[in-house]
Amino acid sequence: MIVTDLKYGVESAFVWWSMSGMNDVIERSYVLRTEDGIVEHVADISRRVNGGVIGLEERVSLFNELRSMVELELNS
Repeated sequence: MIVTDLKYGVESAFVWWSMSGMNDVIERSYVLRTEDGIVEHVADISRRVNGGVIGLEERVSLFNELRSMVELELNS
């Protein structure tokens, strides 16, 4: 599927995330993983979203970068 309008692309991703129960998947993964297991946590989510872990290293890097940005925003 090609999205020509970013708004609808993001909205459809949010709808899929909600309908697929991804927040529950994340909560279950966090119960199983410690902070040191972040690679496995991102892999758990990647398997559910993409069916595998191709590109996992980049996803982990992006996850850590985004998390740092959110933490900075919350602490400012």
